[in-house]
Amino acid sequence: MADFDYLQYITDIRRRVHAWPETAFEEFGTQELIAAELERMGVPYQKASTGIIARLDLGREKTAAFRADIDALPITEASGAPYSSQREGFMHACGHDGHTALLLGFMRYCSLNPDKMARNAVFIFQPAEEGEGGAKKMIEAGALDGVDEIFAVHLDPSLPEGMAGLLAGACMAGAVEFDIEAEGESSHCAEKHLGKDAVAAVIEAISGIYSDIPKEARSLFHCGKIGGGCARNVVADRCVANCTIRYFEEKELERLLGIVARNLGQAEKKHGTRCETRTVCHYIPVVNSRESVEKVRKYITNTEYEPKFTAEDFAFYLKETKGCLIWLGIKGAKGEKKLHSPDFDFDEKALLHGLEVYKKIIEEK
Repeated sequence: MADFDYLQYITDIRRRVHAWPETAFEEFGTQELIAAELERMGVPYQKASTGIIARLDLGREKTAAFRADIDALPITEASGAPYSSQREGFMHACGHDGHTALLLGFMRYCSLNPDKMARNAVFIFQPAEEGEGGAKKMIEAGALDGVDEIFAVHLDPSLPEGMAGLLAGACMAGAVEFDIEAEGESSHCAEKHLGKDAVAAVIEAISGIYSDIPKEARSLFHCGKIGGGCARNVVADRCVANCTIRYFEEKELERLLGIVARNLGQAEKKHGTRCETRTVCHYIPVVNSRESVEKVRKYITNTEYEPKFTAEDFAFYLKETKGCLIWLGIKGAKGEKKLHSPDFDFDEKALLHGLEVYKKIIEEK
């Protein structure tokens, strides 16, 4: 069926997924859409959590896996597109709808052209990439069983359509998402000496952390939100700060954690509060295999890529087997907006470049 319209198919799937965004471990409708498509193709699959693992085992010696993340974000859409989100407060603002459509399009190609496949294929539709660690759930469900190499595409609005970014080694940062929690004692502000100020302790600790991190460090600390207290004239007995650390090397992580601990200890001593951290999640750095990068580089119009401080739980697959993450350019008339922005959008024809890369990978002897 050489005349199959892949662009039409991918566009239709992407817009259907886009219109009904679902967040981490709530992707039931998306899972059913994917399952229905696989049944039409006759491709065997298993449900894993709210994701899907599908396999085309043709008895080849090697097996390649391909991953798409399927979850959306708690963002209210402002793109104005006719296929905009039908769920208020939720949106596919990171391109996961495109990743899903691309992988289904690639599966359609494989199901129609098994004689061209030099490897068996595993197709992983992963839930909960956005901070919930869905990759681990898929690995536990056997997604990497028998897999020799794994690949994934991520859309990039900073690269023009037709371009792709690749980097061997650590290409995306590890992330430790954590809260700083301080517990003090309330009093009237006119009698501050009778209280223990949790807000003051958190502010002091965070200021110290920022000051102690060397400017040349290949890592970062950021506090995005602080909440505490109940009134302007009351000493707060509780305060919580939402923070993140981004790093590329384990020694950098250890150094930053040491800086955090030291400043919390100093804040505790000065303000008489109890200060501690609570880890929300920890993603390790994405480390691309040099062998896999060199393989893919032959099939793309490549641009040299700098490591990103963004994080991705594709890292956990790469800890288990070789592979690489490919940044696919979408910058064009519709793809100028940043990832995670409420007006994010792109032209689906950019996904055809990703389809061609996947086809070359699966066809390589």
